[in-house]
Amino acid sequence: MTKYYYLKDRGMCGRSEDGKYYLLNGTRWEEDKDSEIRDRLMGYDPYEPPGSPYGFGSLSVMDSIEEISEEELRKHLEDVGLTESLTGIIRCSYDLEEEKEKALRQKYGLEK
Repeated sequence: MTKYYYLKDRGMCGRSEDGKYYLLNGTRWEEDKDSEIRDRLMGYDPYEPPGSPYGFGSLSVMDSIEEISEEELRKHLEDVGLTESLTGIIRCSYDLEEEKEKALRQKYGLEK
């Protein structure tokens, strides 16, 4: 099940799908390699010292993200002028790029 998020402090959208997290960078979903979505969902505060009981569950950090509907995602995309490729942005998957690369590697005998 796909879930969409709005990262208030970054002014950007994200999504989770099949246990993976992505951030919308322009018109591309990119893997959330820095765990920005998960950190906000868990309330991880990187500014707390190691071992601090306030490092996780920080309400101010958790308040910086909200789950949004697909319709709200559409509204955010329209607000930044991405109406022409709206459906493609919502439906595209990071995994498609990986699948294309894998198919090309197989075609040319470059499989890892």
